[in-house]
Amino acid sequence: MNALLLCAGKGTRMQPLASSVPKVMLPVGGEPLIGRTLRWLREYGVEQTIINLHHLPQAIIDYVGDGLDWDMRVSFSYEEVLRGTAGALWPVREKLQGPFLVVYGDKLYGFDLSTLVRTHTSSVWMTMAVHHTDRPHGAGLAAINSKGIVTRYQEKPEEVFSEWANAGVYVCNPEVLGIIPDGYCDWGYDMLPLLVPQGVVKAVPIEGLAMDIGTPERYMRAQELTR
Repeated sequence: MNALLLCAGKGTRMQPLASSVPKVMLPVGGEPLIGRTLRWLREYGVEQTIINLHHLPQAIIDYVGDGLDWDMRVSFSYEEVLRGTAGALWPVREKLQGPFLVVYGDKLYGFDLSTLVRTHTSSVWMTMAVHHTDRPHGAGLAAINSKGIVTRYQEKPEEVFSEWANAGVYVCNPEVLGIIPDGYCDWGYDMLPLLVPQGVVKAVPIEGLAMDIGTPERYMRAQELTR
């Protein structure tokens, strides 16, 4: 399975920590976050990864190279203008064959990815990992029915209507590529509100880490967890 790793963000919430280095290059437990994520993906069988870039791209290119240090093939997709978490699929749509993974680069992962992949079926367009969160108002919340289908989704809601939050990892079928626009598009604010009413999004609860490190406070917490 191929993966698209989203690493183009400017890290505005992480200033000044991310002013001279991309957010995904910040060390977590003595290793750049992106290195930990690539190792996690490879552990579960991912052999090819595309990394999208925008902010300080050369630092990531120099560190990751061709991916051989992680025993995988890595290529890059540079965005002169940010396309958003879903819009990032457009320039690389021809390289994403069969079911593919979309992974947020600014999270610390430590859960069994094979469970998510194994549960995905062709009867839905995408399967998203969800988990419990201690910050429901700052997350994307998903309401799930008895069959695991997402019936409601809202990013950073005022009302806490579910115990399940978006963990930032999706398995997508090629059908998704057919509706990605050539322009800016966000999963939480654009794509999921479009797909969820069609009943084509499934959710799988996961156990383990899927922790956003996008603020200095969350970053310090990640450091504590990886000591």
